[in-house]
Amino acid sequence: MLLALQQVKLGYSFAESLKNTSLFPHFDYVLLANAEASGKVEEVLKQLALRYSKKYEAQQELKSQMGYPVFIFISALFLLGVPGLANGEITLQQYFMGNIATLALCAVIIYLFTKVYKEIEENPQWIKVNEVIMFHVPYLGYFLKNKNLEDYFYSLSLLIEAGIPIVEATGYVNFLSNNTIFRSATEDIKMKLMAGESIYSSFSQSGLFPEDYLPALLTAEKTGKYAECFKTISLHVGDLASQQQSRFLSLVPRLIYFGALLYIAFVLLQAQQQRLDSIRNVIGT
Repeated sequence: MLLALQQVKLGYSFAESLKNTSLFPHFDYVLLANAEASGKVEEVLKQLALRYSKKYEAQQELKSQMGYPVFIFISALFLLGVPGLANGEITLQQYFMGNIATLALCAVIIYLFTKVYKEIEENPQWIKVNEVIMFHVPYLGYFLKNKNLEDYFYSLSLLIEAGIPIVEATGYVNFLSNNTIFRSATEDIKMKLMAGESIYSSFSQSGLFPEDYLPALLTAEKTGKYAECFKTISLHVGDLASQQQSRFLSLVPRLIYFGALLYIAFVLLQAQQQRLDSIRNVIGT
């Protein structure tokens, strides 16, 4: 940030100074450059700060809601070798090495899952699989769709508020999402707008945006208040995404608790069975 301050003193614009720091994405540079030209830097900066603040709060909420269930899951994993350790079948070193290997395997599986999903999301060859996840997988698909819609409409509102024409704004927003479904739909919207079609017609034909929001687009087209309209839609979709995230996050811990309890019961039953076998051997002798 000191570099940005120095460049402002040298006569660079605020947007150019931030761009040269390489700390901000290209979208923010475009947004601020147009905000400077239209004299709306303060308003746009406030909206950007709000956007990043919400993302940070969502990340913190995810960490806080998943922390304890993950701890329970790891604790359950450590019960894996307890019967063998108690019976002397494995050493303490083998017990800890086995648990560490199990945790490492879980970490690798999670990493591979995220990499595979990213490939599915970004590669057009996997668009059919992406559609199945987005439109047919309960909780997760609905959440991903709404989060993409929230980012799309909020970004669009920021660009228009900064003074960028709506057709040009749809072109910038098209590059924000890595999801091939959204990029295809938003590109189609941009091409229709460039061809002279109305906002309502362009969005309604995409097949991606919920019909509940289409009347608001029609109203915005009549009043010219596109930024307010898109921001309202973004806030509504964001609330739906937050609700879905809360439901999903409340479901995941329950599954972890249930799996942990089943595993604990299995370990206890296994230990009890070994005791009974030992008693039978003693009685039999």
